[in-house]
Amino acid sequence: MDLLRSTSLVGEMAEKVCACLQRYRQIQESEPIAVALSGGKDSWTLLALLSWLRQTGKLANDLLALHIDLGFPEAESRLSALRDGCQSADVPLLVETTRIGPEAIADGGKRPCFLCARQRRKALYELAAANNARLIATGHHRDDVLASFLINLFENREISTLTPRQEIFAGQLILIRPLYDMPEQRIDVLFKQQKFPVVSSGCPIDGKTRRAAAEAALAALEQHFPNGRDALFTALHKVKNNFLPS
Repeated sequence: MDLLRSTSLVGEMAEKVCACLQRYRQIQESEPIAVALSGGKDSWTLLALLSWLRQTGKLANDLLALHIDLGFPEAESRLSALRDGCQSADVPLLVETTRIGPEAIADGGKRPCFLCARQRRKALYELAAANNARLIATGHHRDDVLASFLINLFENREISTLTPRQEIFAGQLILIRPLYDMPEQRIDVLFKQQKFPVVSSGCPIDGKTRRAAAEAALAALEQHFPNGRDALFTALHKVKNNFLPS
């Protein structure tokens, strides 16, 4: 069974991903794309759409999936679902087994999610580099961009957020976000339409993070300002530096 059933919504979202890849010059044809596959709906959506683009001849790049097992209980059942999904997408899966999750929680600090995310990124970068994959695609979407903006604004007291393309380690690795301008609402609709083998990380504090608080703030914003997410995302790309303090 294919990972993705062809529908009008799939065609619409795939075209949007294709446009994003081109607009932000995220890829070169000769390079494989390593998809960071957490097992959540966002990363499955990304893998499925890229695979669909490749199968329909609109993407020439080879694909591989990278998964960082955080070390929470019931890992084997999660990995089994990931293997089945990748097999149906005809994409090889590489797994790095770690103890990042439990160790971050056991550390006793106030920001276990920050520690976990940092170590997870490090493991992802090392796995990609070990397999000669310079392009790493993540499933961050438009609402992640907005949530990151709010977190950085109110907690880090700076104006910054996720970017569609980011070079790290002097260009040795390149992070790309093909779902960059995709509203999460469209991903939710696709998730209900398809049967992705979504799995949770097993983290006991999932859904209780500062990112969840930022997402709740965005939802509250739209109660007072309809289409507030669209407005905020557009504003991030229309910055008038002359009207900001230097």
